Amino acid sequence: MLSFVYNPGPEDYRRSIRTKDSLGMVINHPWGRFNRFALDRSTLRSRSVTPDTELLLELTFHNDTMQVVWQYHAKEPASVAGVLPGHGAVRGSRPLYLVQRDTQPKRSSHNQESEPVLKTWDVLNQQLESLKSEQDVSWEIDAASLFQWIRRERELLSNAFEIFDATLKSSVYWLRQLFYFNKRPSEEFSRVILPRDKDSLLWCRVIKMPNINRKHHVVKYEPVIEPGKNTYLHHMTLYECPINNLQLEEASKTTGSTCYKDDNATQCNTIAATWSLGSEGFNYPPEAGYALDPDNGSRYYMLETQYINPQQLVNDNLVVSDSSGLRLYYTDQLRLHDAGILSIGIDPNWRHIIPPGQPEVVSEGHCIAECTGQTIPNSGINMFAVIMHTHQLGRKIRFRQIRAGEELPPIASDTNYDPTYQEYRKLQRPVKVYPGDHLVAECTYSSESRSTITLGGLMTRQETCLVSALYYPRIELSICYSLPSLPTVLQSLGVQKVIQDSTLVKIQEPKSLSGMTLEDRLISYDWETSFQSFQEATRVGTFMPLCWTSKGVLQGTESLVAHYPRILYSYEESNLACSDMGYPMDAESDEANAVERGQLVRSKVSRSSEGPTAASSPSISGPYSLPLILGTTLLVGLAVGLR
Repeated sequence: MLSFVYNPGPEDYRRSIRTKDSLGMVINHPWGRFNRFALDRSTLRSRSVTPDTELLLELTFHNDTMQVVWQYHAKEPASVAGVLPGHGAVRGSRPLYLVQRDTQPKRSSHNQESEPVLKTWDVLNQQLESLKSEQDVSWEIDAASLFQWIRRERELLSNAFEIFDATLKSSVYWLRQLFYFNKRPSEEFSRVILPRDKDSLLWCRVIKMPNINRKHHVVKYEPVIEPGKNTYLHHMTLYECPINNLQLEEASKTTGSTCYKDDNATQCNTIAATWSLGSEGFNYPPEAGYALDPDNGSRYYMLETQYINPQQLVNDNLVVSDSSGLRLYYTDQLRLHDAGILSIGIDPNWRHIIPPGQPEVVSEGHCIAECTGQTIPNSGINMFAVIMHTHQLGRKIRFRQIRAGEELPPIASDTNYDPTYQEYRKLQRPVKVYPGDHLVAECTYSSESRSTITLGGLMTRQETCLVSALYYPRIELSICYSLPSLPTVLQSLGVQKVIQDSTLVKIQEPKSLSGMTLEDRLISYDWETSFQSFQEATRVGTFMPLCWTSKGVLQGTESLVAHYPRILYSYEESNLACSDMGYPMDAESDEANAVERGQLVRSKVSRSSEGPTAASSPSISGPYSLPLILGTTLLVGLAVGLR
């Protein structure tokens, strides 16, 4: 039995699979059971087993995430129409992309050269020899949180003073073992504990590059996950650190600390490799590799690991150790191009607001033409793979491209996005991006499960919208984000003017809201009746572009306030079947590139100069208090002016 699950409903069964053979097998469908099932090059067809029904399904797969459910048995069923035996059956399910580019070079009688010998570089969350138990864990807590726990225990237990005194004395040992003093780990242990009130932890470790004396290329990488610890891992990202100083050298000798405690860590912002939930790693195409260069590249890297705590530490004594990380394979046989990774999306910030109780909320992160115009060469760059990322509420993602007022076909899209499956998407052919192109990461969320607003941020209960695009040749631009301007946020909430009153931000206009804090407005806002106006304001309002290179903010973009790009020709989806896309003519050819993405068959009849229409609809969630977030970020916003 084989099932394909795609938002079940009659109107949803129009997706595709690509295979050269015809197969016969049984398929279970949400409407009933079908006994004739065939796969050809582009279409799945199945006919009902019910004698009086001739319902024919036609299911065409594109590259949206598809949940594949299977079941098989060692014994053949007695008849095709019979009930499949349940006892002894092997069953399972997993999300998959059913259409993917094969990045491995094809071998033939004319191409028999041997694979290069690959060296490995393991970038791991170091586990000291002292930690051997399966019950040990690497989480994080500070001394204040420990004493808060002790005070709570004192209140709950009888004979409080004696118990607290004993607990306090015993805690001296744990403080020595669990915490960092003067940013140096204990010599005996590096074990830390996740607080009960946090659902995730960002842990950073600085690592020195391998001891090599000339340039090498990383050609693939994969996750190294300690057995039984995959439940606690959300993502692992390896960043380049552009500066080489004594602090990084000293940091590389430790087992790490909570992320972004100092300025050095925030300078490590160029992605070298990234893994997210559900991914199996990445193989570079034969024409490109990531450069490890001791002479002209970074010598220090930072591994950022986000741990999640799905059980919210119901058991106070739960501790877990972890030594997971990434394994990079590299060679001295250099490939034609140095590859890079460009991050496009929304800066993780409270201004990214997702209202509660909405079936669809659309948010967009922009990489503006001024940023690509300064950094991309006239010959362009070639994007060959992307990985798209949201947290728990993400349902759809599109990676859009706009050139000179014309929207091109999406570089990548997924209308059935699964946050638990964030695998790389290998493009059918490299997509050209030229200077002046405007790129958009568009994320659609469903917030029906939440009763309070969700804010943007790094924690898993917060939200994000990010596309990491792999490309060649490498350029200086590494981060290309945007952030809604403060006037846009205020307009979306029906606020005209705010003032700073001590640590609170209070509304001054309109008069009907005068004296109310911005926090109160966010909590009490009538999202049910005002959602459409909020959505329209956030999508067409002004925003702040954030363009970063390995050397810092891109010159000339520091004070820009940008508007939604003017789109004269909107893109309309074509029904080009997978089997009609053909195979590469010339990978560098604009014509081949256009045909692959349907550019030559799109319609140019939809005209718009007002930006997007509110195409849809979407809790305060996260580990931080809203007053703290608003008090700090809005104070900065007011200090620099309402941008």
